[in-house]
Amino acid sequence: MTSPYTPSRITSVKREAGRLTKVNQLFWEAGLISQAIVPLFERNQRIGRVHSVFRRAVNIVFDGTLITVTLPELGTMPNGIVVEGDRDFQALGIEVGMKVVLRGASSPPTPFSPTEGEGGLVFPDALLTIGLRHATRWSPRLSQIGPGKPSIKRRVNLDRAMALAAARAPHRGFGPLLALLAPSGLSAASATIPPMCEYAYQKIVGVIRAIEQEDLAMAIEAAEMLIGLGDGLTPSGDDFLVGFGAAIAAVGQPLAARFLECCAELARVRTTFVGAALLAHAARGEYTARLKALLTTLLTGTERDVAEQIPIVLAWGSTSGADLLLGVLVGLVVGIRRPVEAL
Repeated sequence: MTSPYTPSRITSVKREAGRLTKVNQLFWEAGLISQAIVPLFERNQRIGRVHSVFRRAVNIVFDGTLITVTLPELGTMPNGIVVEGDRDFQALGIEVGMKVVLRGASSPPTPFSPTEGEGGLVFPDALLTIGLRHATRWSPRLSQIGPGKPSIKRRVNLDRAMALAAARAPHRGFGPLLALLAPSGLSAASATIPPMCEYAYQKIVGVIRAIEQEDLAMAIEAAEMLIGLGDGLTPSGDDFLVGFGAAIAAVGQPLAARFLECCAELARVRTTFVGAALLAHAARGEYTARLKALLTTLLTGTERDVAEQIPIVLAWGSTSGADLLLGVLVGLVVGIRRPVEAL
């Protein structure tokens, strides 16, 4: 029996230079869709454009809203759709600026999407349709994993994660700051760390102290300088803040929600479109499946689970894994009321 996720081809007809020509359309079924973007597909058809494209992911913008389509190994994004199987978006000829049609449930059938009432994404110039009929809805909401109080298990897991992260700290992004992690928190900054990391270190110290003192204004003042800091679609500072915010939210830190809301508001004019979108989702309590799994491992898993997870996290993206991990570990230091060494 053919899986609903197996790609298929639909033969349609188009007119070129007055002649009718048969065209093979590639049809993929999505396996997962974030509940955060389901309402977009309950509306009428709209036109968007490809923001950025990679082998395993493509970002699309519809009226200021970002949708990310990924392969399973990247996990589900809070704004995402996952297509199963071994795919390559770039090999299909998908390019930045390319037109994409978002088909709502009320959209009429077309040669590209022959089933009426089925939402999906159509890339006319790449001859690709992604259908949602069989997509399972996935919640990006992060639930509070436990009260913000120390426990022996959490301390052991956090100490183990810090040691592993410090030993494997990459040299890119905020990676060098992972080498400063210690069981008591963060050690003093070294003169050998890159200038960007030294600057980030001082701002992170400010955020830590402010959250511990429950001073929201001071926390935002320090966090503002981290927003947009670094390179790439999601700068290191943004990834750090998403990880930090998720960690303090997971353990019920009182300022977590308001802190993230303020960061998201500032991000609208301080960082990249993708970075701002992910901070906006974080402010609504929505995160990637991989980040949610990391927090669950650190707070409820075994030492072995932690030892297996940390190298995997560090391999995410160019710097995103290390930057997120730094934010999560620092956030848990604060969130579960561990003593933080004088910085």
